[in-house]
Amino acid sequence: MRDLNFLKKNPGVAKKMYKEDVGKFFDKEDVPDQKSYMKYIKETLINDADQGDIAKRIRNIKRGEKMSNEKYTKVVNTSVREFHPEWLMGGDPGAIEAQEKRGQQQISNGIQLPKMIMDMEESPFYCPLSNYKIYDKLGVVVEGPTFGDELFLDVTLPEGWKIVPTEHSMWSNLMNDVDQTVAQIFYKASFHDRGAFLRLTDLGKKIIQNQGR
Repeated sequence: MRDLNFLKKNPGVAKKMYKEDVGKFFDKEDVPDQKSYMKYIKETLINDADQGDIAKRIRNIKRGEKMSNEKYTKVVNTSVREFHPEWLMGGDPGAIEAQEKRGQQQISNGIQLPKMIMDMEESPFYCPLSNYKIYDKLGVVVEGPTFGDELFLDVTLPEGWKIVPTEHSMWSNLMNDVDQTVAQIFYKASFHDRGAFLRLTDLGKKIIQNQGR
């Protein structure tokens, strides 16, 4: 019922869905009030046959609102969009370090995670398109591969989760809603040696084990 709880805590999203649906699914003479509409959504979410569609729609609204804010940009594929071989020859001292720091800040927007997951039985565990089982067991919703970037997946984190930069520009922490570190994220954004992976902490591994392997 996570999606229903989200709607209750974020009435603006429910209002948006209400406005969209009134014009699509209800006759003018049979338009429900918002309270009745919420009852309809609750019943739909409880129905397993429809839960997937409604849940996906809620996530899309959440992501749409997030992405509409300019600060929520995706990770830049520096090997393509910020390729500066002259930096390797000292053409701009400090530029590569600054590029790595920008990458860390982009990760902290919390809308992407690495495809590669380390320190599991299958280590390194690569999440193919048809199987995102590790992220799924963490409660992370994988929307799909990031377009134009082979290192990342577009994701929706569980409510209250966040990605927090560390003092090292290549490392960040994936934290749950009570500020516990579930995983560490490595991302080297330098254009000439770019790479990323996620490494589960003991807590993250425990979550996976509790969900069953």
